[in-house]
Amino acid sequence: RSASGVIAELDAMREAFREVLGGDQGGTRLVRPPYGQITPGQVRRLSAAGYRVVECDVLPGDWAASSDVVIRRILRWAKCGSIIALHDGNNAGPQVARTVDAVIPALRERGFGFVTVLGLERGP
Repeated sequence: RSASGVIAELDAMREAFREVLGGDQGGTRLVRPPYGQITPGQVRRLSAAGYRVVECDVLPGDWAASSDVVIRRILRWAKCGSIIALHDGNNAGPQVARTVDAVIPALRERGFGFVTVLGLERGP
């Protein structure tokens, strides 16, 4: 899709959120490109339209691996400031729930805390 087409879709999504949730939903200005693929020009266009591209640094392959494998990968790869991508489509919700139920306490034991992406900008 063209950058202008993507921006039009994002603007329509923000308006739908505003109608349902009321007020301005600041987090809806955050964009994770599909498959993490985006060109510098697309980033510039999105930025000029007021959007911020956010990428993950831990992509544990939850769409193709068992929950146990995904948990091990997350615990091995996560570091301070990591953004972990997990998918809940294609009936994967129960597996993702098991993964999250195991990963959050394990990471907390290692001294990790959890914040929103906007919270990452504010720092500790």
